[in-house]
Amino acid sequence: MNYYHASELRDADGQPSGKWHFTCQNKRVNGGEPYPVGYCRGGCPGHDTPEEAAEHYKQYQLDTMLRLDGFTKNQQHKCRVCGAWTQHFAEVDMHIFNLCDDHRTREQVAGLFEASTEMWGS
Repeated sequence: MNYYHASELRDADGQPSGKWHFTCQNKRVNGGEPYPVGYCRGGCPGHDTPEEAAEHYKQYQLDTMLRLDGFTKNQQHKCRVCGAWTQHFAEVDMHIFNLCDDHRTREQVAGLFEASTEMWGS
């Protein structure tokens, strides 16, 4: 089981640094120690708050996991923005957003998709 959360970075002496990365922790990987994920894994200097680290991961999810082409063949749902009936949806990391053609955009999804400060997954 993977546990995703913001973790405070440590300095060379093992002391809290005041900077945060969004991380994954799994007792079977990396000795159970959290390791950076998303854009935090590629040389990110860290963030001032756990919320900023979570927002950085949200941007990674939007950039790499966003689908705007979802379609349900025999169902209609109301658009989350305007209420119009639609068979289309957007999806980010298994989060579904029923959106009409006018509102099925990255910008609309970004406003609906909340940055999670912690998540569980497998």
